Amino acid sequence: MEPLRTWDVFADAVIHRSVHERRRRWGAEIAPEAGTVVRDGDLDRLLAELPLAQATAAVGRSNAPVLFVDLDGSEADTKARNDAVTVARTALHQREPGDAFSDLVGAAGLDETSAELLALLVAIGWNPVRLRLVGYVQDDLTVRGVMLASLAAMLEHEASVLDALAPDSPLRRSCLVEVTAGALPGSAAVTVPTSVQWHLLGDESVDPELAHDTATQPGEPVGEAPRLTLVHGLDRVRRLQAAAGVVGTSRLITSPPPSTEVQWAALVRSALCHRAVAVLELEDMTPDVRHWVRRASMVTWIISTRFPINLEVLPPVPFVEVDVPDSPLSDAEVHAVLGEIPAGHRLNPNQLALLSRHSSVTAQDAIRRLASGELDKLARRVRPRRRWDDLVLTPDKLAQVREVIVRVRHRSQVYETWGFKPVPSAGVLALFAGASGTGKTMSAEIIAGELGLDMFKIDLSSLVSKYIGETEKNLERVFTAAEGGGVVLVFDEADAVFGKRTKVTDAQDRYANIETSYLLQRLESYDGLIVLTSNLSGNIDSAFMRRIHVSVDFPMPEEAERLSMWRSSFPDTAPLGDIDFEFLAQRFKFAGGSIRTAALSAAFAAADAGGPLNMTHAIHGVRREYQKLGRIITPVEFGAWYSEFG
Repeated sequence: MEPLRTWDVFADAVIHRSVHERRRRWGAEIAPEAGTVVRDGDLDRLLAELPLAQATAAVGRSNAPVLFVDLDGSEADTKARNDAVTVARTALHQREPGDAFSDLVGAAGLDETSAELLALLVAIGWNPVRLRLVGYVQDDLTVRGVMLASLAAMLEHEASVLDALAPDSPLRRSCLVEVTAGALPGSAAVTVPTSVQWHLLGDESVDPELAHDTATQPGEPVGEAPRLTLVHGLDRVRRLQAAAGVVGTSRLITSPPPSTEVQWAALVRSALCHRAVAVLELEDMTPDVRHWVRRASMVTWIISTRFPINLEVLPPVPFVEVDVPDSPLSDAEVHAVLGEIPAGHRLNPNQLALLSRHSSVTAQDAIRRLASGELDKLARRVRPRRRWDDLVLTPDKLAQVREVIVRVRHRSQVYETWGFKPVPSAGVLALFAGASGTGKTMSAEIIAGELGLDMFKIDLSSLVSKYIGETEKNLERVFTAAEGGGVVLVFDEADAVFGKRTKVTDAQDRYANIETSYLLQRLESYDGLIVLTSNLSGNIDSAFMRRIHVSVDFPMPEEAERLSMWRSSFPDTAPLGDIDFEFLAQRFKFAGGSIRTAALSAAFAAADAGGPLNMTHAIHGVRREYQKLGRIITPVEFGAWYSEFG
């Protein structure tokens, strides 16, 4: 048999004394209308089933404590049982390091009466024999708990028991007991939450009544620490690390603000049972937070926010405040999680914590996973497939495009190692300007592929709203989602939101300018890569131009470039006949996008005709592009092929 716990011994001694006292005063049975009958013969059997009585029987009658020795006379009997309770009470209040009950009493700051109440209630909650005997004592077997008045009578010091169970007592504020209201205050049923009872038996399961997304971290039990710590900073993980340093332990229970009284109570008692620090991750201070931080004064609290909280709304308790700088990750931290250090990526500690749960084969795949989720709802994901061979530009223009990659890959070295100031931010903003089809979006896709990132094309038509403030909200959702992972954000036709501010002549102009001002401020705090595409760089507001790191003008291709595009548009695996690429490049001044579309139209025409691709099919593709672009078909461009159109 397992050794008896002190609270088991204490509870059995109290119940044993109470049963005999009731039996002496009232007789053997409860009135039938009060509940199930307990007969005189049942009492001896039930008392013999108590754990303390069974333990005594196991060691032998000669070693039995005075509690179980048959005595003559009611006065001697009463004295003996009082003495047994006194002995058990003394043992209960002897603090034993490592004992779950002693640790919980100390963490909650309970006085002796409160500790006795907790011990009695826990013991009754686990043992139906004790519960039935208590029903006999309180003359009602139907109550699934112990009535408040019965507790006062059983412990024989009514005033201190009532004080210990008052609404504002430490025992109630620590949420270690629950009082279910009865018809009269004295008939209220007092119980111990199930999670506390499991904890005292050595089970460390998470309380099921905690708020969703509550998480626990291991560490040493909390000791002497500030009553309340305010920690604020942009990165959540760095905030938790700083807070753990202040309170002296990483044993934290992190939780969003509980939404119900039940969730708050679960958080308080979980922090006490596990001797952990309760961490609330907030956006704004609420009346519930103020109330519970003040009420549960025995808990060590940390309030974690991105920005400092207004002093006027804080709980009226002393606090310590920590401002956490946005410090970058060290190579050692990244290597410990990913096994390699991905070039060009500026992960923050919170992102690295997310990646630590990812079982991807490569660090690149894990980083790509960061961008999944919210951003997929707001933009179109493009998995890069284009390569440098697909892009036809002059060497100077190619070098300008490659500078975007250089800035992304080496910004950690320049800003952090060499000490250059990232003004206004360490992000990279590029502008690609030129006519449609000149390679702006393709260049962005190639950059994303070279960096191992996904590209997200922003559909501005779904973000820009006629309602005041809605455009800013939609854009903020995009930037916030993009900060969760390494991506390339591409704003096609960026003039819609990055265009020049106008002279204010009415309210509409004023709010349009506010949108531009918002974007200017948001770009200064964004650390990622953004590519703006525009048909004309002159349409972009000058304030944006000052913040652009790389600006590339994509001109219409010259004849030599068009020739290269025509040839690369027909793959080697296609059945090519006689096609005069020089004629096509010389006569038709197309952008690269139009050339590729014309080649595709030619391929479908050849497939339909059942023969190889020849010049007739190529001219058909060119004609369709002319019609699409609204150009007039004349003999000057088409020459001898003009007669093909009748």
